[in-house]
Amino acid sequence: MESTMSARAMLIVIVGLAAVIEDLGWRRISNWTSGGALVGGLIVHYLQKGWSGAWHSLLGALIGFGVFLVFYLLGARAWDVVRLVLSATSASVGGGLAAGLALSLIFDNLAQEWLTESSRDPIILCGSAVLLVAVAGLACFAPARRAASVDPSEALRYE
Repeated sequence: MESTMSARAMLIVIVGLAAVIEDLGWRRISNWTSGGALVGGLIVHYLQKGWSGAWHSLLGALIGFGVFLVFYLLGARAWDVVRLVLSATSASVGGGLAAGLALSLIFDNLAQEWLTESSRDPIILCGSAVLLVAVAGLACFAPARRAASVDPSEALRYE
């Protein structure tokens, strides 16, 4: 079976790698990378779905930009940005934990064929939930705090 990568997936990987390299090397992601990703996304969506795809892609980018522009114009403090990122993450992490708990309880009988312990063991369930929350919190808090420490007007002037 031959597997191929879609143009959208390839664009995501290329932009992601460029952003990681820039972030690790210079502790910032340039507007050239972000703008290039926006233009590349518009082109890919245009090629896949015509003007409708490009319009929806542009609309999504404008909504995302507008969300953070509102906070910038209102003079949000650094901690407000961190809190915004952590609250958005907590919703998805909480949903994932709830789904994982429900699925582990539903498929407990099926798992008994391979496991010696029950998946309903509260120590295992609580321990894995705490571990996942800690990892998700660290993965979001460090970049959010670093992004919040940058003065937006300085970042725009630097570019």
